Amino acid sequence: MPGPNTRVSTHRRRFLMGAASVLAGAAIPAVRMAQAMDARSFGARGDGRADDTQALQAVLDAARTGVVVHIPAGVYRIDALRSLRPRPGSSIVLDDGAVLQALPDNAPRSAIIDLTSVSDVSIRGGRLVGNRGTHGGGGEWGHGIRIVSSSRIALADIAIAECWGDGVYVGALGKAGEARPSQDIRLQRVTCSHNRRQGLSITVASDVVVDACTFTDTRGTAPSSGIDIEPQRQGAARGIRVLRSTLSRNDGCGIECSGDVHDLAIVDCVIEGNRTHGVLARGVTGIDIRGCTIRRQGRQGLVLARNVRDATLGTNDVSDNGTQWRATPSGTDPRLNVKIDLPRSPS
Repeated sequence: MPGPNTRVSTHRRRFLMGAASVLAGAAIPAVRMAQAMDARSFGARGDGRADDTQALQAVLDAARTGVVVHIPAGVYRIDALRSLRPRPGSSIVLDDGAVLQALPDNAPRSAIIDLTSVSDVSIRGGRLVGNRGTHGGGGEWGHGIRIVSSSRIALADIAIAECWGDGVYVGALGKAGEARPSQDIRLQRVTCSHNRRQGLSITVASDVVVDACTFTDTRGTAPSSGIDIEPQRQGAARGIRVLRSTLSRNDGCGIECSGDVHDLAIVDCVIEGNRTHGVLARGVTGIDIRGCTIRRQGRQGLVLARNVRDATLGTNDVSDNGTQWRATPSGTDPRLNVKIDLPRSPS
């Protein structure tokens, strides 16, 4: 059985990527507040009682490109069936005490913030709180932030919790062969906790950077993973970078990926205490895992299925996994740390 530092490749071409190169360009620039429009000047109350959807949408519609929409501290109740829909070129800053709270509903699909077919949108700060505790049941697609067929989207310093579906969803419009992927998506210091289906879902998208983010305590409906990269038959996911992030205590995997996934790097992450696997990869072409701590999962720490191609494992700490399957009196069976089904390349 290969150890945790084994390099595996099914082609002569190696998928090699140093941490310095994948970190380059990941930072989201600070927002200048010189020109700002205050949401309360458009009637938003932030008192935790009023429905502020219409007032917040009014300020989003009024803001010109280059003008920041400022949402002060307060609890703003949002109808997630209507959603807040920023215009292309929007820049939104929420104060530390600003909360966007989803109103109760029983719909299968909704989002507090909907970014569909827009570009050049930046959202920074605040908290989004879903309605998993007040939802009437049905479906699994009630998201905090939904990004679909959009480009150049930056999310930073946002906490997202208690969503009926995912904290953040990134995907595409259109059927297979015609889908318009989301492109150039940046998440930095985003925390997704106690969401029902996923912390982050990535379906049909390219050039997605997840940097210094946290995905914890996902549970409620399968897969319940920290990050799920799963384009299914709609298209492909390409150029995904998960950097310096923490994925812990999720009911599913820390990170799972399957289907038409290309060029995935998982670098300097802590993946710990998830109920099933730490990293589960199936059908991926080009995966690089290095500098990660992968410990104390319920099952295997790292699983590469036979249909994975071009896999490179750098130095990782993969230890003390398989806690649901302790096979020796002294601790965990070491065979449960790494499971690699794909054939090894000739040395």
